[in-house]
Amino acid sequence: MVRSRPKRVYYHETRDVCDGLPDLLGRFPLRALLVARPGERVVLPAGFVPAELPLLNRLGFGPRDEDLIFVREDGSIASGDGDLEGAQVLPFSGTTKRARAFAERHGAEFHAPRIEDCLGANSKGTFQEIVNCHADERGAIGPCGVVPRWTRTASVATAFALRYGKAVVKGIHSASGLQQVVCEAGGTPSFEGMPKQVVVQEWVEHDYSPSLQCLIDASGPIRQLSTTVQILDGNHHIGNRCPSGLPDWVLEGMRWRAEIIGTELRKDGFWGICGIDFLVREQDKTVLANEVNARIPAPWYPWNASRRLLGEPLAFRMKSVSLAVGTAAGDIEKAMRPLLFDRAKRRGFVPFCLVPEHGFVYGVTYAPTPAALDALTPAVDARLGELAG
Repeated sequence: MVRSRPKRVYYHETRDVCDGLPDLLGRFPLRALLVARPGERVVLPAGFVPAELPLLNRLGFGPRDEDLIFVREDGSIASGDGDLEGAQVLPFSGTTKRARAFAERHGAEFHAPRIEDCLGANSKGTFQEIVNCHADERGAIGPCGVVPRWTRTASVATAFALRYGKAVVKGIHSASGLQQVVCEAGGTPSFEGMPKQVVVQEWVEHDYSPSLQCLIDASGPIRQLSTTVQILDGNHHIGNRCPSGLPDWVLEGMRWRAEIIGTELRKDGFWGICGIDFLVREQDKTVLANEVNARIPAPWYPWNASRRLLGEPLAFRMKSVSLAVGTAAGDIEKAMRPLLFDRAKRRGFVPFCLVPEHGFVYGVTYAPTPAALDALTPAVDARLGELAG
């Protein structure tokens, strides 16, 4: 007798994954709506009915209304499918205790390694220790750094700033450019609000910050999924472009470093999807791994959504977009109608993760080729500008 595939349940909780996330990032479970298919379940906080789902469905993406599961603060199901015995809960990160507790409570499988292994892999401290222990004839893995244990952070940061001219201090579970302090020689930086556990790194001057998304198999090779170039607003990551269009020497530098880092994480018990960020300086062809995010990286959503819909991923640009507070899904659809995604043409704009009270939405623009993407994005930006208020 052939067993049917277990229910797939996307539980992309973010509130207990990273340190110091603002309220807005607690709404990021909405991102799973883009990648889920009809019949696959998506868990959302009770009371947050996703206004963008009807539009996503019309564009060919997302689950059905009846596939949504709304969960109360205590993990009980407020509405939706409660028969999850044997289901497979797919988390945003294996570090989330809330999603683990949900899976255990409802008799489902939690698809991630042990929480200790996930916490270790997602720690910038673990990353720095890997970097410090590995270098070969091809060069260093990442920036010089240290994980302060018995020395005050301020003292270490000052010493690094004096040596390198600049240093950066990061919380070991920080994300999206938050909980980072840049120290310069002679300066007096404030560490107010920073966690006790941090990493101090030399500051590496760079021209851009590409990322590599990969799958670390429990017993096989490291599988590269995609490479992207980050879109930054200062130190804050606001988007990604794929494919990266990077030269071969950059791609090769990213690949072998990712192989070493991924192999070390696997030795320590981690498996699953992760993203590795890099720093690239063109002048002297410097490529250095900057940090690992051992969880679902942001570009995975649009990459996997188009792959699942069309059989292969499209070129895309994904950005967080600031809208006038209160902008509704209908307003976005009306303004963007000529530019919305057309499945037959394999191009167009898709809004998702809409949070009207914050004036926020993610937007992904798809196209069949990078050149077609470049031609389309100015029109998309102009239309979105009209919604900014």
